[in-house]
Amino acid sequence: MAGEIIYKPQTRKGPVLLLPNDVSTPPTITLADGTVITAVKGDRAGGVYKGENGYQWVFPDEVLGQEGATLSAGGQTQKLGNTNMSYRGTSFGSLQESSKGAIGDTSSGVSGGSQQIGEFGVAPEYIGDKFPTAVQTNYDPIEGAAPSYQYIDPIKFGKEFNTFARGEIATNLQQARGFAFDILDTEFAGLKAFIPRSAEIKRGETALDNTFNQAQRTTQVNEAIPDVVKDLNQQAADARTYAAGGVPDQVISRGLEVGVRSEAADIAATSGFGVNSSASQKVSNLMSARERIGLSKYGNDLLSQNANTRANLFLAPTEYSNAGAQVNVNPTISGGQAQIGQASQINQLVNVPGSQAFSAAINQSQFLSQLVQQTQQFNASNTLQNDQFNANNVNNFALSFFNYLNSYVNSVAGGQTQKLGNTNMSYRGTSFGSLQESSKGAIGDTSSGVSGGSQQIGEFGVAPEYIGDKFPTAVQTNYDPIEGAAPESRIKPSLYP
Repeated sequence: MAGEIIYKPQTRKGPVLLLPNDVSTPPTITLADGTVITAVKGDRAGGVYKGENGYQWVFPDEVLGQEGATLSAGGQTQKLGNTNMSYRGTSFGSLQESSKGAIGDTSSGVSGGSQQIGEFGVAPEYIGDKFPTAVQTNYDPIEGAAPSYQYIDPIKFGKEFNTFARGEIATNLQQARGFAFDILDTEFAGLKAFIPRSAEIKRGETALDNTFNQAQRTTQVNEAIPDVVKDLNQQAADARTYAAGGVPDQVISRGLEVGVRSEAADIAATSGFGVNSSASQKVSNLMSARERIGLSKYGNDLLSQNANTRANLFLAPTEYSNAGAQVNVNPTISGGQAQIGQASQINQLVNVPGSQAFSAAINQSQFLSQLVQQTQQFNASNTLQNDQFNANNVNNFALSFFNYLNSYVNSVAGGQTQKLGNTNMSYRGTSFGSLQESSKGAIGDTSSGVSGGSQQIGEFGVAPEYIGDKFPTAVQTNYDPIEGAAPESRIKPSLYP
């Protein structure tokens, strides 16, 4: 291609490629990932815009910020180190990075940072391509916070839970039965191990107590009645004599026998028996025996009285060991009571009332539903704030860029000058610096040779170019409403058989 090739990433229209010759196939930029982006013609006044320096092609902004992209046009290519930089050159493959100003500007030796307007005018260099692009933020919403609300049918839940609870109660009762047997076995084993040893100790202690009490009683009686033992022993000896049919005193005993025999002799004589007859002898013997029997009975009674007196005086109250009577043949608690008690404790600890379980299930479901609702609200709020920030940022950058364009156009328009030989003469031409004297001056005549960035008003007036079509459009945000936050109630009366 003959002429200069210019690539500008930021212009009033966007990234622009200026070619010295027209091409039949639109130029393209191939990104590093293989994406191909095609340019469109720089339309102006209904056709392809052709300026002083060539044909203009406009790329979308998505080509910006790319490294290692390839620019292609007319069958030729050029690697671009960074698509945010400007490039100039006479052929593809030799384009160099450049900071030269707006496309269509010409260089005529003016100082850096400025450009020549017409023959004498100077205006600031166009730096729209260096205007920064607004940086936008992205909000990454929280996803998968919790499942949606799950409806719980109370009647269905109650039936299923009651079936489960009955099974738990049966299991607990069976377990309590084993505990009850363990309790009874433990009590019985304790009795077998404890009672023999405790009974032996009690018997020994009881014997010691009885021995001590007896010694105390004997001492008390002897101290209170010093001769009581001697007297009781004598009484016992006399009682034994009487019990034998005798009398303790031998003289009295002999006198009693003589008296009986004499009385028997008298009876025999009165009856006509001889004193020495056998009948008289029998009567004598019978009467003697009768008296002896009476003495024996008296002696026996006296012995009994003597024994009772001894017991009452000398025998202390006796304590008997009753360890065997204290052994309870029945357990402290019956097996049935032990099972019921254990089952009650187990059920109280492990079983949950149906109403409590149903309430817990509803609370969990409500919690999850509220978590989803809160997460959606959080996402929507942050997304809205992020979109508002981005919109304000983009709008502010666009408005600043438009203000710059307006200021730049005014500078360009103001920088166009022309020396006039005589202000009384009319001047006409295609650009400032080349106006020629003319006698034609009717208002309404136009000149189409004014420089870029300005427009001619009437025959002599010049005004900034109209750039209303370049005024930025405000970026608007969209709020995505939360839908399906909570299901409507599905509780309806139900009858179950």
